[in-house]
Amino acid sequence: MTMLIIVGVVVAVMVTCGKRLLDQRGAPILAWIVLIAAAAMPIAIGRQTIEPGPSLDSDIVYGEKESIELRSPGVGYALLTTATLSDEVDEESKESQDKTAYALTLNGGGWTQQVDGNFKRKSAKGGPEIDIQGGEGITDASAKKGGKWGEDRQDRFDLVGDGVFQVSVTNWTGKAAIAIECAVIKAPYPTFYIWPAIIVVCLIAVYVDTRYGTDRISGDIGLLAFFAWFLRDGITPLDDYQQVVFAIAASALVGGVAVGAVGTGAEKLFGKHRKPIEVGKGRKRAEAIAKVKAAHAAKQGKAGAADPADGEETPQA
Repeated sequence: MTMLIIVGVVVAVMVTCGKRLLDQRGAPILAWIVLIAAAAMPIAIGRQTIEPGPSLDSDIVYGEKESIELRSPGVGYALLTTATLSDEVDEESKESQDKTAYALTLNGGGWTQQVDGNFKRKSAKGGPEIDIQGGEGITDASAKKGGKWGEDRQDRFDLVGDGVFQVSVTNWTGKAAIAIECAVIKAPYPTFYIWPAIIVVCLIAVYVDTRYGTDRISGDIGLLAFFAWFLRDGITPLDDYQQVVFAIAASALVGGVAVGAVGTGAEKLFGKHRKPIEVGKGRKRAEAIAKVKAAHAAKQGKAGAADPADGEETPQA
């Protein structure tokens, strides 16, 4: 379901932007190339974050100061923490049972990492459960169900090292979670790959708007590019559609509005230097102009036929 939402957003933006490009007279092939590249980014990142594959190693911690040992096979992996929520006991202590703040210390061979997060419940009843006694983890197909709106049961942290490492609980505040499953999974594309791609496609989109006078495609390209970024750092398999909605809103603001504003400003400042070809007029507008010109020419022709021929003398009596 979550992947369908991501693909639906990408397709909607592509259709809107593509229609404007088709209505453009002289829109370059470069505009289509950068649009396809930007559209591929959130689909690829979304697939990695929602479907990371089976866990390579996992264990469970139950409380403060407990330690477990895990193994990461190499670089490019992450620690996925998933909470098992407790049953609500009474209304008097409901506030402490709605949230759990936790902190973990990871100690490996020559590296140390501190991670922390918060788990919270929407309500004490219903929702997906994880059978920690039976060994079923969040990477099992039967357990991959979306959490309820407003519920947070999962975090992902990129590992800075590899090999065997120890996970120690240094803080456990609140009673929402009774256990945390820690699993080593394949991480999405690292940020030092994603950021250059975002910068490149956005700069090309601004260049196309400025150079060719296209109909502000930089805003659409920016939305798609930053959508990939917010998906990468904003969602996990259990977040389902709720965090995708936030990613869409954030990418529309940062990518759509900010990058679009840069493109509009650059077009106003440097648009006079664009290529001397007829661009920036949609097909409908061009057709309307052609009809007006044809009608005007026809009118002029009729008027010329009604007037006396040039140079013809009036006969004298």
